[in-house]
Amino acid sequence: MEFEFKYLSGVLPAYPDDNDITDKKVWGYGEPNNDKINGLERSIQHILDTLDQDGPFSGIVGFSSGAAMTAIVTSMLEKKKVVCGISGEVM
Repeated sequence: MEFEFKYLSGVLPAYPDDNDITDKKVWGYGEPNNDKINGLERSIQHILDTLDQDGPFSGIVGFSSGAAMTAIVTSMLEKKKVVCGISGEVM
């Protein structure tokens, strides 16, 4: 049995105020005063676009904040939910 892996990184610059001087990326920015995650919509759309354009895939795995993203996306796909105005359907 053979497997091929596709690795995704966050799409947002880790240090947006530093004119993106590093290549580090994140999935979203938390706000300390509430539970809003800025940039979440863009990150979810990036994952869904990758699934649509490069799939089909047998599974999706993530580590740390990437694991949280996989939980959000797989839940959307399973339940065909809309999160942040984005539909969890892949064509």
